[in-house]
Amino acid sequence: MVTIFNRKELVKTFSMRKQGEIRDILKVNKLQYYLKVFNSISGKGHRGNFGINMEYSYEYTFYVKKKDYDEALRLIN
Repeated sequence: MVTIFNRKELVKTFSMRKQGEIRDILKVNKLQYYLKVFNSISGKGHRGNFGINMEYSYEYTFYVKKKDYDEALRLIN
């Protein structure tokens, strides 16, 4: 299990497509990961979203076990 004590940040992306690709790569290679999703427009009213590029409204942060970091980084690059 990936916990706050044994994890290292692998990558951040705003792209839903890219996060899907990363998830697939890690899953196929049997590497455990933790995915944190941050919605930057959460809690803002309708008027608060005007002019915001919705493509960048979600930030995806991947964490892997520290011992798996080098292998995971090699696989996603």
